[in-house]
Amino acid sequence: MKKTVSILFFTLFLLGAIIFSFQQQKEKFLPPSRLPEEVVPSPISTNRCYEWTTPEGDRAALRIVSLDGELTGSFNWLPAEKDSKTGIFDGALTEESTEDGLSVAELWWHTKGEGVTATEQLFVQFDEQRARTGFGEMKDRGDGTFVYANLSDISYMPEMAAIACSEI
Repeated sequence: MKKTVSILFFTLFLLGAIIFSFQQQKEKFLPPSRLPEEVVPSPISTNRCYEWTTPEGDRAALRIVSLDGELTGSFNWLPAEKDSKTGIFDGALTEESTEDGLSVAELWWHTKGEGVTATEQLFVQFDEQRARTGFGEMKDRGDGTFVYANLSDISYMPEMAAIACSEI
C-alpha cells in the first residue's frame, strides 16, 4: 500500500511538473493578437529644394529627398543658351562637411541632355538655406560612368537659394 501511495504521489508530481512546464512555454509564445505592440520608428524623410536663376534666363533647380541616410532627387541644369542637362540622382551623405558648415553629398546623377544619356558623379554641398553643385573636368572611368578627373579642382557654383518645393 505504501508503494502504491508513493507511486501515486510521484505520478501526480510528475504530471504537475509537465503541466507547469507546458504553461510556461505557452506564455513564451503568445499568439500575434496577444503580443504587446512594438514601437516601430517611422522613417524620417526630408524634402529640400533649391533654385538659381539669372536675368539672362539661366536656371538650375535641385530637389534633395533624404530618407534614412539615403539621398534621391533631381538636378536640372538649364543654361539659357545651350548644354542643358536634367536628371535624377541617388547617393548618400559623406562624413565630410565644408568649412562653412555645409553637408556634402556624393551622388550619381543619371543625366539626359543634348540627346545623350550618361551617369555622372555629382558632389553637392548644402544646408537648409543654400546648395552648391560641383562642376569640374570629368573622365570616363571605363564603364560609361563619368567621374571627376581631379577632386581638388571641383568648382562649387552657383549658389542656389532654398525655395518651397512646390515652386519647382
